[in-house]
Amino acid sequence: QKHPVERLKRKIILSEKQPKLDFSLTIYAKQKTILPIGLHPVLSLPSVPGGARLSFSPNTKAWTFPVEVEPGKSRFQLDQRNIKVTELLNNQGKKEPLEALPFDKPSEDLILLTGTGGSIKLDNLHEGYSTSINWDADILPSCLLWISNGGREYYPWNSRVQAIGIEPIAAPFDLGLTHANDKLNPLAIAGIPTGVKLDPAHPLSIEYSISVNSYKPN
Repeated sequence: QKHPVERLKRKIILSEKQPKLDFSLTIYAKQKTILPIGLHPVLSLPSVPGGARLSFSPNTKAWTFPVEVEPGKSRFQLDQRNIKVTELLNNQGKKEPLEALPFDKPSEDLILLTGTGGSIKLDNLHEGYSTSINWDADILPSCLLWISNGGREYYPWNSRVQAIGIEPIAAPFDLGLTHANDKLNPLAIAGIPTGVKLDPAHPLSIEYSISVNSYKPN
C-alpha cells in the first residue's frame, strides 16, 4: 500500500495491415516521485553462432555491467563506459562486434545502450525474418540488452537458453531504486536519466511497438 504507483494499464493493438503489435503502458501514480522504469521484450536467438544481427543507430553508445552477471561468464570486459558499440572489448581485451549473435561460447552479459533513437532491429539471418522494436526515447532514453547465451547452467536455464532481451529503460541497468536515485551514479553524471518523473495529476503513457518482417539482405 505504500508503493507510489497505484496501478498500471496496458493496451495491446494488433495491426490489421502488417505483422505488428502496438502497445501503450499507462502508469497511474499515487504521489509525485521518480522511479526507474523498463520494458522487457525478449527475443529468441537461432542456435547457429552469428545467425542473427543487431542493427542500431550510428549514434549508439554502450556501457557494460559493472560486475559479472554470472561468475566467469562475461563475454565483454566489465564497466566499459559510454563507448562506441564497435569499440567494445571482450574478456580477452580485443575489440569484438556486438552485432553478431549468438556467440560461439556460453556467456551472460548486460549491456546498456544510449543514443539508439528508440529503435533496434534484430535480423534472424538463419530463420529469415526481422524483428523491430520501437519506443518513445524521450521517456525511456536507454536500452538494456540482456544477452543470455547459454551461460546459466542451473535450473530452469540448464545452459539451453539463447535469447536477447531488448529492454527500453530509464534506469541504471537493473540495479534498482537506490542507484537510480543516486545523482552520482556514472550514467547520471553523463547526463543519462536513470528514472522517470511520475505525477498523480498526469498519468504517464509509454508507447512502443514490436513488428516482424521477412529478412531482406542489403
